[in-house]
Amino acid sequence: MDEGKFATAVNCMDGRVQEPVIMWFKIKKGIDFVDAVTEAGPIRLLAEGDESAVESIKSRTMISVA
Repeated sequence: MDEGKFATAVNCMDGRVQEPVIMWFKIKKGIDFVDAVTEAGPIRLLAEGDESAVESIKSRTMISVA
């Protein structure tokens, strides 16, 4: 695997936001590679505490950071 800095973004599945979020990580935080955990309306799911959705997001995030 390539050397570099990695990050994980929990993001909306809307394709219009993927590239801007990746570029923000790269430019503002010096990240080389960004994994994407996507969901329809992740902020709402996390804020409302939908237990199955939160566990799904958490599980996918943990795979990314492992």
